[in-house]
Amino acid sequence: MEVATNPYIMLLDEEHRILHKTRKLREEIVDTFIEEKGIPTRSGDMRVVNELLNSMDTNVTSVVDLRLKHEDNKQSEDLTDAIATIFNKINIASNKIDINKKETIVTDKFVPDDIVPGEDEIEYVELDVDAIMPTIAIKE
Repeated sequence: MEVATNPYIMLLDEEHRILHKTRKLREEIVDTFIEEKGIPTRSGDMRVVNELLNSMDTNVTSVVDLRLKHEDNKQSEDLTDAIATIFNKINIASNKIDINKKETIVTDKFVPDDIVPGEDEIEYVELDVDAIMPTIAIKE
């Protein structure tokens, strides 16, 4: 079985000291009472011992809650770190193409043959009107 992490790690030293002190005092009260008087038979004594035992149980369950929350947070952090690492590795390993240097070759089978001359040119070319229409001399 895996060794449980210390649930008191999140607590300040003073808080840790008080929790241990109160737990030890409760245990000593119950142990001393049972040693001196045995198992309580009077209802008042039973109620006092029962309240002490309940407070000890509550202390234990709160410590377990702290530990489980700590472990859950740790697992969430580990999972987040693992996912971030995976995405970083994917990003680094992906093939990066420099768009400025990308060269696209279009074969003849993709170029339509029913186009106007110059329609397939990507760069802007200024048209010369005189080359398209003959100059008409105006008589005066």
